[in-house]
Amino acid sequence: MITCNDVIKVYYDSDTELKVAALRGMDLKVKEGELVSIIGPSGSGKTTLVKILSGIEQPTSGDVIINGKNFGKLDDFERREFRFNHLGIINQFTSENLFTHLSVRQNLLIPKKLFFLPKEQSKKEVDELLKILNLKHVEQNIVDKLSGGEAMRLSMGVALSKNPTILLADEPTGQLDSKNTQDMIDTIKQVNLEMGKTILVVTHDIRYRNVFEKSFVIRDGKLAGIGKDIGKDELEFLLHATELNRAYLDSSNYVRIPDEIKAVTGLGELVEFDTHPSRKVGLLWNPEKVTREEVYKIVSSPLDDFDEKIEQVSFEEVEKLLGREFIPPEKAKPIVKIKNMSKGYQSRAGYTEV
Repeated sequence: MITCNDVIKVYYDSDTELKVAALRGMDLKVKEGELVSIIGPSGSGKTTLVKILSGIEQPTSGDVIINGKNFGKLDDFERREFRFNHLGIINQFTSENLFTHLSVRQNLLIPKKLFFLPKEQSKKEVDELLKILNLKHVEQNIVDKLSGGEAMRLSMGVALSKNPTILLADEPTGQLDSKNTQDMIDTIKQVNLEMGKTILVVTHDIRYRNVFEKSFVIRDGKLAGIGKDIGKDELEFLLHATELNRAYLDSSNYVRIPDEIKAVTGLGELVEFDTHPSRKVGLLWNPEKVTREEVYKIVSSPLDDFDEKIEQVSFEEVEKLLGREFIPPEKAKPIVKIKNMSKGYQSRAGYTEV
């Protein structure tokens, strides 16, 4: 269905007169009907890969083959025609996917009209989409009145409305909180199961690491890992991505803490909670810092047993802390330095792993 062989994409920066490599020998294979995630931090080449797979950009070198067509050998018109007939694209900004002054149903009908489908067939297919995407109750609402989760599901519906063979989702949950992220993940899995679509979800969100059939890790424009169960250690580099270095409380009551602050306060040394797509909760702790008995006592205690203390502070009191640059402690000078070294391995599945 989708094959990328040693894909390289180089951009020319006219201001600096320098060449910038976004993809540096990217390999990828996705079978028909598969649901996969491509995970990587900002600057790893994710968006460039989506643009190439959708025919918006052409690779500098290498082969990109989708449904048997080599994109490198198609002209602009042929790529646009292929994208129109076979690809559905979801952008994380719903305003780029939707007509915000129209209703939910009207947005879903527009692709049907572009393909000149009969009125009754269009109505039936839109009704099915409304049901799958859980949007039936808001079908007459104007897009501007929808919640963030509803608008993103509608974006997916518009992409599906032209019945594409492949769905490309670029950061579909980048603007959503944890609850709506989980709802969107469930919806993507349902669409894959019920409609049999080949779906690629490109994201920086590590919550996608184990929720789909297969996960690809992309780093520095190359494939850095493949698997169904990608461990946290393999994704450690994501925790330092700039878009994750902020803290906020979202609607599902999760507190997101920047990794630097977590390190300075020592929070990671005690207890770490992790949620699994099955809704089970995993609990990890450092046995050198806290005992099993202490952890059990904490998690089994009634809420009334916990002391709660709330204090009001002025911005001036915390301004220095918030503006502080967290610099890791200096380490001993290395004996050996290695830079820009790469090694490729041929896996049994036919992938080249770097």
